[in-house]
Formats: sequence, structure tokens, C-alpha cells
Amino acid sequence: MYLMQQVKKFVPSSIQEMKNTEGNTAAAVVFIETHNEIIKEGKRWLKDLAGSCYVVSGLIASVMFASAITVPGDYGDNGMPNFRKNLIS
Repeated sequence: MYLMQQVKKFVPSSIQEMKNTEGNTAAAVVFIETHNEIIKEGKRWLKDLAGSCYVVSGLIASVMFASAITVPGDYGDNGMPNFRKNLIS
């Protein structure tokens, strides 16, 4: 569907559905045959990007979890946090 919209932008309406000697229309020739390598490269790039996003989101989630359960300050000799009496308001 997207391919035909792009063809309609550049090809006059009188020749959009005309076929060449090989039986191909403008949409088939321009977008499917001549841009086939770009389509494959785009799919490969999108898969790689999705994999990278999974790794980054895993790292962010692990840092957020670690910071959420960490008590600010240091622990004293008795094992209790030093800032347990200082409430954040």
C-alpha cells in the first residue's frame, strides 16, 4: 500500500497502471526491484536496533532495582543504616 502511494506522487496517473514489455508496472519496477537491497538492509538494521534496545533496557532496569533497594549512607558498627532517623520530607 505504501509503495503505491509513493508511486502516485511521482508517476502521472495516466501511466501508473501501464505495463512495460516485461509486464511490470511502475510500482513493481521502481520500488520492489530497484530498492530490494535497501529493504533487506532496513530489516537487518531494525533487528539489530531492537536487540540493542533490549540490552540497554536490561541495564537500566538492573541499575534502577539496585538503587531502589540501596539505603543511602553507610552502615554503622551495629549493622543499622546511619541515616535511619533522618527522614526525607
